[in-house]
Amino acid sequence: MREQMKTENMKEKAQIILKNNIQKTLDSIPNHIAILDNSATIVLVNRAWKIFADQNGLCSTNYCVGENYIEICKKASAERQNVLNQSQSINSEKTNTNDQNTEIDESIIDYKITAADQDITQECKERIGWDLSINGIMEKTEGAEESLKGIKDIFAEEIETFSIDYPCHSPDEKRWFRMNLIRFDFEGNLWILVSHENITQSKLVELNLIQSENKLKGIIQSVPDAMCMIDREQNIVWANDVAKKLYGSSLVGQKCYRAYGRWNNLCQNCIVHKTFRDGKVHSGEYSHFDLDGNERIILCTSSVAGCDDFGNISHVMEIMRDITDKKRNERFLQFMQFAVDTTADGIYWIKPDGSIKYVNQSVLKYTGYTEDEITTLKVNNIDPNVSEDVLE
Repeated sequence: MREQMKTENMKEKAQIILKNNIQKTLDSIPNHIAILDNSATIVLVNRAWKIFADQNGLCSTNYCVGENYIEICKKASAERQNVLNQSQSINSEKTNTNDQNTEIDESIIDYKITAADQDITQECKERIGWDLSINGIMEKTEGAEESLKGIKDIFAEEIETFSIDYPCHSPDEKRWFRMNLIRFDFEGNLWILVSHENITQSKLVELNLIQSENKLKGIIQSVPDAMCMIDREQNIVWANDVAKKLYGSSLVGQKCYRAYGRWNNLCQNCIVHKTFRDGKVHSGEYSHFDLDGNERIILCTSSVAGCDDFGNISHVMEIMRDITDKKRNERFLQFMQFAVDTTADGIYWIKPDGSIKYVNQSVLKYTGYTEDEITTLKVNNIDPNVSEDVLE
């Protein structure tokens, strides 16, 4: 009997030591951690969990130890739906008062609440009695329904792990967390480790990248010229809408020389090839064919768009401006200039003060002046019959 009691005492002491060691291990982890038993009751939390609770006003005794995690998620989900219903109801009352027909959806509950919604937020706070704004409640309970389903799936042994990212903003800062649920067996029982990891920094980087991408998209969309990104094999890997409109929607995936000129080889003096070779910006005028088969004169400029892990140029951006109309106008002006220069009649271009800006060849032949000499004179120096009154 004594031996049996001694053995049981040793087992009990071993379990206490084991629990203490587990607690010390969990306390050394920066993530907020809770251990759930097979009924989803919280049996253990770590130091990071307690510190976060103290800093954020968690209204629960013993840091939620002894509470059921599934019930916590259910309550959070119900709070979220309740806030949404209240806000819809209040906004509906205001809408009816103003004889407006505005459809209300969850988009009105946003962290960055608009000035027009401030009165709705305040009225919800007054009626419901919550200290936090609607936005804060919605953020702190966002993901509750997904978490609830994840826990149930884990207990049903349908999945081994579950993960979800969610916002948890405070009045002073924006924060995001990642909750991970991991199922494990210990001493024949099912347990779940719940870990809340602060991913604010990576989330901010992600949001900044998205913002930068949106800015870049805006810049690209504002460029009126055709743009194509080309790899080292002269394949078009990306094209903007202007390029697709000019050369066809199936532009991406084609060889650039096939898409632009319907040729089988590189363009003569290919600027893309030059940029791949020396990394410099190059420009040149080329004859391309548009989607309808019409020949177009294109001013092309190539520059480095990207490099591989070894620093070698992997992609070149080619910007193409259609200058067909400009070239046509230039040729017309050149023709008109030739016609003026060679006509038998004398033609003067006179400034408002009577000084001569230009004369054609007939005037030079008739007067005997050179072009440099005659542009230093006034018209009445050549023809005295032209008075100052006429010029005025």
